[in-house]
Amino acid sequence: GIAVKNPVLVSYNTGAIVQLTATPSTGYTFTGWSGDATGSLNPLSITMNANKNITANFALTVSGFTLNVVANNGSVLKNPDMISYSNGASVQLTATPNTGYIFSSWSGDATGSVSLLTVNMNANKNITANFVLDGTNPGSPAGINLGSAGNFAVLAGSGVSNTGVTTHIIGDVGAFPTATINGLLAGNVDGILYTSADPIVGLAKTDLTTAYNDAQSRSLNAISLPGQLGGLTLAPGLYVNSSTSGISGTGANGILTLDAGGDANAVWIFKTGSTFVTDAGTSIVLAGGAQAKNIYWSVGTSATLGTNSIFYGNILADQAITLTTGATLNGRALTRIAAVTLDSSTITKP
Repeated sequence: GIAVKNPVLVSYNTGAIVQLTATPSTGYTFTGWSGDATGSLNPLSITMNANKNITANFALTVSGFTLNVVANNGSVLKNPDMISYSNGASVQLTATPNTGYIFSSWSGDATGSVSLLTVNMNANKNITANFVLDGTNPGSPAGINLGSAGNFAVLAGSGVSNTGVTTHIIGDVGAFPTATINGLLAGNVDGILYTSADPIVGLAKTDLTTAYNDAQSRSLNAISLPGQLGGLTLAPGLYVNSSTSGISGTGANGILTLDAGGDANAVWIFKTGSTFVTDAGTSIVLAGGAQAKNIYWSVGTSATLGTNSIFYGNILADQAITLTTGATLNGRALTRIAAVTLDSSTITKP
């Protein structure tokens, strides 16, 4: 915009009155004066009693109406996707459910049960896409039989290593055939701490291998498992990724919700061909009666839980399992070949 002086002179006598008029450019509005003048009076009269530096401030005008769309357990595509829309503009919304859910309805400033919706922008609008669990979802697979490995909160192939005196484990701890236990004392364990290659631990390792092979062989009604699970809500089922997966993100995008839909016996099996990694501060939330004992993570190589993360379920890894500083596992850390590494960790066998 511009500011016009009246009169326009190079200099002014003491006590002279000068009128300033601010005129915004197209798409802008005048917001006020700064420097040796304040307020938003326009025009503005200035008494010249000293040298003065005055700035006219303008702001971009946001015209039209806004469209805010919320989607839980799914997503919504806006076409066109804009910050604001002119009066009378048409916007097409397309609702897409997450795996295990179906679209049910629109609410807020829209109604109806058809996933494709045309919105007439004649005001600011807030619209919610609602999704519900899919009753036709194949549902829970059969659980994995852990056998005697189920007695263990921590079971490894080549030892258990711990850092931090605050580590607390509820359940048995052992390793076979390499039974080395480093940094873990009996006071850290509410259960049996096996410090030698006990045959009981050997049998548990055999049962773990059977359970791991069972999980890795599952394919019936398999659902594609995304590489990033943060921000998702998943229904019971068998989820498969031939490569890697994990949980990353912050806030709501760092939370994976497992919703049993009211079925306390609901089962989840997550199968990866390679690693599974969670970022620091991420978490799993159980809903609808979901239970940690019915969640299985069959990891093709190694699993890592991030610093101060919260995790639910039984981890069955072919290689190593690492819980970084302050990680909490409501489940089991069971690995066939390599070690389990802990650091000020909390593990509670369900």
